[in-house]
Amino acid sequence: MRRFHVELKGWDDLLPLAVMRMIDAHGLRDRVTITSFSKRPFTEIRKLDPTVPITFLLWDAYDADRGREYRAALQGRSVEEVQAWWTEEAKRA
Repeated sequence: MRRFHVELKGWDDLLPLAVMRMIDAHGLRDRVTITSFSKRPFTEIRKLDPTVPITFLLWDAYDADRGREYRAALQGRSVEEVQAWWTEEAKRA
């Protein structure tokens, strides 16, 4: 069975709802993973469906450590600590 990667780009308050409606209209909810470089849309996606797979996208390890949305939680940590933090963050999302 084919799976689909849906990357959310930019931000509009209605984007998560519109994307989930389109996925449902095509009967693809069990065949998609939703990704984004921003954590913001995932909050809304989780409200709509807590089970749909999501993936945080990062440019590189520098982005993981220095990204504006995560800086306070990760600044000064080792690569191993950053990796462990992201693993736990993904479980919470």
